[in-house]
Amino acid sequence: MTIHVDNLPSHAPQYVIEELVAHYGSVRNIVLRVDHLTGRANGFCLIDFENEADEDSAIAGLDGYEFWGHCLKVKRILVKSSDTIFPDVGRSPFKAVDSRKTQPHDSRKTKPDYFDDD
Repeated sequence: MTIHVDNLPSHAPQYVIEELVAHYGSVRNIVLRVDHLTGRANGFCLIDFENEADEDSAIAGLDGYEFWGHCLKVKRILVKSSDTIFPDVGRSPFKAVDSRKTQPHDSRKTKPDYFDDD
């Protein structure tokens, strides 16, 4: 039972977020992603609740809530049993999509089409 909280202020420390969500039920874990160069938060976190009722109340209470001048966006995410939200323990539940790879690629071409001599 995991929710994704987006649009967090980058200067919000984890203990403030923990206090904010503690009002909605028992929290198993909070993962606040941090930029390794700046040490500031990336603007989202993953919150793992003990039960679904707490998760539902957190979604209802936090979605659209103004937190330090930012309107929070909260949604439920599905984490596969083989995936984990804990850092440095396994694969991420997010699947990266590269928009540049939407066109099929012909590996037999050695030069772009605009070099054709027609």
